[in-house]
Amino acid sequence: MTLLSGVFFPVEQLPAAFQALSSLLPLSHAVKLTRPLFSAKSQHRLLHVAVLAGYAFAAFWLALAWPAAGGSSNSG
Repeated sequence: MTLLSGVFFPVEQLPAAFQALSSLLPLSHAVKLTRPLFSAKSQHRLLHVAVLAGYAFAAFWLALAWPAAGGSSNSG
């Protein structure tokens, strides 16, 4: 995930298929959100915050639903 999310090199250098895959990774949005903090560039921060909030919301509800669906294997 780190190689595809633009941590070490720009995502624009990847082939088109990997660029599309990179846009689905939460780490790529975190990188795009924090990178302008260290430079003078301005980007669409609200989009990246919304995507990260969506991932957090989905993970939260999945964590709540998992035990109710019998996902917990604590049989004692």
